[in-house]
Amino acid sequence: MWGVPHTAYEILVFQRGARTFGLLTWAAMWLVTPLYGAVVEHHSWLSTLLRAGVSALVGFPLSLWGGYLWGRVMAWFFGIKDPAEAA
Repeated sequence: MWGVPHTAYEILVFQRGARTFGLLTWAAMWLVTPLYGAVVEHHSWLSTLLRAGVSALVGFPLSLWGGYLWGRVMAWFFGIKDPAEAA
């Protein structure tokens, strides 16, 4: 996943899906969710920091997994096949 993509499938699934979509989703949720609780729901700042920590730890693998699935769906939609599965 972190290596250099060589095929169109790897670019779409790993670079655009898991890295871009997944990491941007993780970063957005890591910031938005705790700040929403602090500002709108008036939670304490300690609670906000704990939520940010848990969100960072739990959300990271889930976001990467979601980005991978998003990339696979986009590859299927555009008709790009995985060369490893064709062999």
